[in-house]
Amino acid sequence: MFVAPSVVIHPSAEDAWYLRQKVTWGSGAMIGCGAAVARELRWEAEKLAGPQPVRALPVLAAPAARRLVLLGDAGAGKSTLVRYLALVLAGELSDGELDGLAGWLPVLVDVGDWAADPDRTAGTVVSLAAHLHATAEPEPSGVDLDAFLAGDGRAVILVDGLDVIDDPASRDAAAARIAAFADRYPRTRIVVTSRTAGYRRRILDAAGFTHHLLQDLGREQIEMGARRLCAAHRPHDPGAAGRLLAAIDDAPALAELAGSPLLLMILSTGRPEVLDDRRAAYEYVRDVFARPGPGHRGRPTDPDGCPAPVRRHLVADGIVERHTAGELSDDDVVDLFRTRWTDPDWRGVLPHVVAGIPRLAGRAIDPLLRAAPFGYWWTDDPPHHALLAIRCLTEIDIATARTLRTRQIVNTVLDLLEGAYEWEKYSCDERWTRVLVREVRPVLVRLGPAWAGHAGYADWYRLRVSDLSPGLVIEDSVQSLATDIAAGLDPAGAGGNPPTRVVRGPDHPVPAAGERATPVLLDHPSPQERAAALKALAASRHVDADTAARIRDCLSDEWAEVRGAALEAVTALRDLTPEVGAVLRDRVRNEASLPIRRDMVRLLVAGWPDQPETATVLRTLVTTDAGWSVRIEALRALATHWRHDPQTVRYVRGCVVFDPDRRVREIAVRVLFDGWRDEPGTVRFLHGRALEAEDGAVRQIALEALREGWRDDPRTLRFLRRRTVADPEPAIRRLALLRLIDDWRDEPDTAAFVRGRIADPDRFFRLMVVQALAICWPDLPGTLELLHERAVHDWSGDVRAAALRALATGWPDDPDTRRVLRERALLGYVGPDREVARWSLLVGWPDELPELRAASPAV
Repeated sequence: MFVAPSVVIHPSAEDAWYLRQKVTWGSGAMIGCGAAVARELRWEAEKLAGPQPVRALPVLAAPAARRLVLLGDAGAGKSTLVRYLALVLAGELSDGELDGLAGWLPVLVDVGDWAADPDRTAGTVVSLAAHLHATAEPEPSGVDLDAFLAGDGRAVILVDGLDVIDDPASRDAAAARIAAFADRYPRTRIVVTSRTAGYRRRILDAAGFTHHLLQDLGREQIEMGARRLCAAHRPHDPGAAGRLLAAIDDAPALAELAGSPLLLMILSTGRPEVLDDRRAAYEYVRDVFARPGPGHRGRPTDPDGCPAPVRRHLVADGIVERHTAGELSDDDVVDLFRTRWTDPDWRGVLPHVVAGIPRLAGRAIDPLLRAAPFGYWWTDDPPHHALLAIRCLTEIDIATARTLRTRQIVNTVLDLLEGAYEWEKYSCDERWTRVLVREVRPVLVRLGPAWAGHAGYADWYRLRVSDLSPGLVIEDSVQSLATDIAAGLDPAGAGGNPPTRVVRGPDHPVPAAGERATPVLLDHPSPQERAAALKALAASRHVDADTAARIRDCLSDEWAEVRGAALEAVTALRDLTPEVGAVLRDRVRNEASLPIRRDMVRLLVAGWPDQPETATVLRTLVTTDAGWSVRIEALRALATHWRHDPQTVRYVRGCVVFDPDRRVREIAVRVLFDGWRDEPGTVRFLHGRALEAEDGAVRQIALEALREGWRDDPRTLRFLRRRTVADPEPAIRRLALLRLIDDWRDEPDTAAFVRGRIADPDRFFRLMVVQALAICWPDLPGTLELLHERAVHDWSGDVRAAALRALATGWPDDPDTRRVLRERALLGYVGPDREVARWSLLVGWPDELPELRAASPAV
């Protein structure tokens, strides 16, 4: 019944900092990234944002995994995993993913038993070895464990539950003993498990342990586990697994529970009727988990000992009970949503509060729908306010959800889709689209065709996304998501035949086709009435020739609202006649509204891409338009449709050098790389004008383009080194150094070149040099001497700390290492180098502890 979980690498603060450099200084955070240049940058950004999960068993069996820590929440399966590993190594079970550990001796240690004896916890490495021998499972009878570990050493020590030690100081002392044990028996593998909460990693980090975080079970793993558990515990009910999986698919809250192996087991073996009601399932899981039993570390009604989903439900239950008892008013509960949605912990609790008090659902999500912070799409965090409001719909009766705050929900969903499009367009990053696929699409599909907002979404889809409006088509991934939602809301038509009522708008819904679709209203004195009539005509799908001509006249209306509605109508009605093209070409030069001007460019390119007059207008806009986004649209259109025109590449190069806006210059470099990378003149231009540009962002992008397209050109390495030495911006020097280490590490003189840059004035640059020398070229003559020099004389405490850490982990047997660590540990000031030196001494040379304590009683 065991289901192998997945893990992700859990980098130390230093490793995360290094990855962040690779993204930030590698243009990954800059807007306007072209597809070819951005491919590797996106991969690095995704690696930083969240490494891809991998199966845990191959990680445990990897040759390099000799010191490993498994972290996870309560119920994540840490103990189950290490016990499964012990049984496989003992020959009780077989698993092909662990064949690399065949013949290794498993020694399983429960920290709860070990911590119960203070003499053992505080003892020496020898006493720990004796304890391992006494508690080994299975017991290695006839084996002198100390001699075996010192000799053959092929043992896997499984230390389960470091978090059981409540006192942080005692837990650190135990970690130090584990680290010392690892140093004494270097051939032995050690796996330590701990809950994430309260874990302090610095001691095991310094001892070379890698950290991995157990992940929630995925959909395939949940299905495999449910079928195995139901087959074992309900052999006479063949449909049990199917019902369980259907309930999980129907309720996101149950899917959250099932992601925990422990909670999946409880759901699979519980009473069948609890699956009929999500709240009943939660209460059943909570009650089962709260029962004291073997290995249970929590207390009944104590949230701290429960898995995260149960913990969140217990907190929400407390709020609901206080509301029922009159301790909290309706306003108090609503105020929680207004003030606590920014807190990650509370975002998991608030939907359960809605489930407990469903009559307050509308009032609860109102502050969330109004909470959009300015520019939220251009931050590193998802739009939590909107996602939380939409998730709350899954916690109430579906009939209520289908009518609750319909117009606001529709507008929020459309804002999310438009925001994801804008982000992806200018950053080539699909992260927010993936968030919407995971968080929004299932909710809307669950609401289905009966959702009151279905018509509004369908109209937006037809006017903005579907092939009826090619001039306004959005990026592929967002378009695919929008189409999936449209198909879920209208399975029969798949979004192709939507109703005709548009509710999109800041103040008022647009009337249905026919209510105001009379051409007479196009002459109404009120611009709002004229705009409403145009939108209604757009929704009608068909107008006569006279009305089409009057719509074209509205493109020159004095009110921007009317001109925008007229452009939307021309697009929706596909009025792509030569007369419209002529009007747009004339109007786009004089249009005052930047968004309308940009949309006119898109429609011109979609409707009349092959006309020379269109190319002439685009060239004019590229060089003279006041809006940077319009210049970018025109530049991209020229590069796409007139790439073979000799004038186009000259305009693109001109934008790289002369455009006044940094964003346009960045886009121009990427457009040049994407469209003309095979032309000899491009590499000459990048080596010359682009890399010598005054704008650091242009130099940075040009450097990345050269690395992507001409890595084998000897001039690229030459220019990369020049940027490493001479670029005035530290961020570009760091990027050049990173790329030099990544791609030209094996060049004969790269190591000497990198070492020669140790005097750079930027402290982060010097820190990278120290790390690179210690990791990539530890055997290079002079590396050890340079690390000693940096550990003492560098003016930055961060650089000194990095050098000391490198000495302690890479050269522990060098006699000068201990001397330098002792000197830095006894310094009279507080700094990162002193702390690194003290911890390194405590782990590697515990006999230094008395002297350290004498110098500083706080040690």
